[in-house]
Amino acid sequence: VDLSVDLKIPTADEDRGLGTGQTDVELGTEFAVRAGDFWPYVSGGYRFVGKTSALDLQDGPRGALGLQWQPATRWGVGGEVEYRRALTKSADDPLEIVVYGSYELTDVWTVGLYSIAGLSDSSPDWAAGTSLGYRFD
Repeated sequence: VDLSVDLKIPTADEDRGLGTGQTDVELGTEFAVRAGDFWPYVSGGYRFVGKTSALDLQDGPRGALGLQWQPATRWGVGGEVEYRRALTKSADDPLEIVVYGSYELTDVWTVGLYSIAGLSDSSPDWAAGTSLGYRFD
């Protein structure tokens, strides 16, 4: 079981329309259980977005259901279906399939690759990226 708090600190220029000028907070949890080399998991959370007079933004839930396979000690690959409530009432809720791979560089550093396929009009058609993680023990 993991608990998380994510903060989006306002670094964009609100006057140029690049951000709200407010801090966003997301509280979340993930539950995973080991079944041999596989880790089925479910995660969920709630996002509190900074309010602004320019946009009517809404807070909302998010959730994911996934499966990770760990064929070797430091390697992992997996996939999940992820849902989030849209930031505005006029948009569809994003729904996406995510496929990823990760490698533990050390006991605390992890590097990963991921790709995304969107299933709703508010999701990107596709995306790809990298991640770098640090685990606080």
